[in-house]
Amino acid sequence: IFFSVNKVNIQLQLPSGIVATPVITPGTTTFNTAINVVMSCATQGALIYYSTNGNTPVPNTSFTKKYTGPFALFSSTTVRAIAYRQSFQTSSVSVVYYSLNNPITQVATPVIAPGSGTFAVAQTITITPATQGSVIYYTANGNIPVIGTNYTMQYTGSFIVPGTTTVRAMAVKEGMLASAIAVANYTIVTPTQVLAPVISPATGTYSAPVSLVITSTPGASIFYTTNGNEPVVGTTFTKLYTGPVPLLSSSTIRAFATKPNMVRSVVTVSYITINNSPILATPVISPGNSTFSSPQIVTITCATPGVKIYYTTTGNTPVLGTGFTKEYVAPFQINTTSSIKAIAMKTGSANSAMASSFITITGAPARLSTEDSGDQLKKLEVHPNPTSGKALIKWSGLDMDGVILKVFNTLGAEIQTILVAAGTNEYNLDITNVKPGIYFIKTDQNPKLVRVIKQ
Repeated sequence: IFFSVNKVNIQLQLPSGIVATPVITPGTTTFNTAINVVMSCATQGALIYYSTNGNTPVPNTSFTKKYTGPFALFSSTTVRAIAYRQSFQTSSVSVVYYSLNNPITQVATPVIAPGSGTFAVAQTITITPATQGSVIYYTANGNIPVIGTNYTMQYTGSFIVPGTTTVRAMAVKEGMLASAIAVANYTIVTPTQVLAPVISPATGTYSAPVSLVITSTPGASIFYTTNGNEPVVGTTFTKLYTGPVPLLSSSTIRAFATKPNMVRSVVTVSYITINNSPILATPVISPGNSTFSSPQIVTITCATPGVKIYYTTTGNTPVLGTGFTKEYVAPFQINTTSSIKAIAMKTGSANSAMASSFITITGAPARLSTEDSGDQLKKLEVHPNPTSGKALIKWSGLDMDGVILKVFNTLGAEIQTILVAAGTNEYNLDITNVKPGIYFIKTDQNPKLVRVIKQ
């Protein structure tokens, strides 16, 4: 049709036809189980839009879907469909009514824990079914779970998400409609590390007492020691830095800093020597290096008044806060060969030199370690060491007519004796029933002891 408006020629193209009404299959019916719905249109090139909530379909609305292929219905539903084609008049609305005799129950949505959030470290994820007997499938890459795909996994136990991701999960159970999909969004923020403390004064020699100043990341808590020990929060020798500290004597300063949601700093060390600082006398251990045939009473004294003496009987250097270091409060008895070491400490003074005494008690197993020299010691090996209680003992170069293995505790008490039959050079040791600690193993053909640590 051509017409003129204000001498302007206008051509209008009228619809060339009416789009055929869509056909919905099956038609109105009552069903007992889920059914598949198929739609078609006799007009070639027409697009079908439909709704399942009873509303007339209108393209680009939330309740209207474009038909792309068969879909399943699991409940009573009213389906309406309409077809469009460019330059054609829109079709009439097709309507069918579906009624379900036995509605299918839907599986409850599983619960993902923790829920969505921002975290400073990797998170351990658990997924709990809300319907008993249901099976959970999940993805950890943000995809919708689709059973049979390589990114969809069956949930069998907790798992870790190390970085930012989205976890989705659904639950299924035979005879029921699959659950809605649970979603949890995780943002894992990689924490930054607290700055290493700066200790002032730095390592050096000074002619007078100094003021100790320690700085780090603003807002961080700084923990330090002045006796050379590693700072361990909660121990008596580790202090929280709150301001400048006077140092009257030579000291080894160690410090680290912490702050919420940040990685702990490294430990900084400063060796400060102050000339003319008070020096503590070296403790005296009595008896000194000697051999005895019976248990001995050990005393430790120091010529400097007001000191505290710390000692070990294992040969280790005394370190405050360790299980093997004890404060000397009274004479004590040793029943087996022992290596005793002691130091004296006093506020405002450097630690004393270390005193040592190796006391041998004959007739009892000596407290030796695998570090002791001697070719025979290399004939006996324990793996793994440390052990949780079970270890393999292997030996070579010993009499193959039979070997007697003995296990002792640190007090020299024999806790196990094993006769190993001839013709073998190994034995599966089992000390799972003893307390964690240090034990020693020897053979009747090898006087040296091999140390084994029970964790």
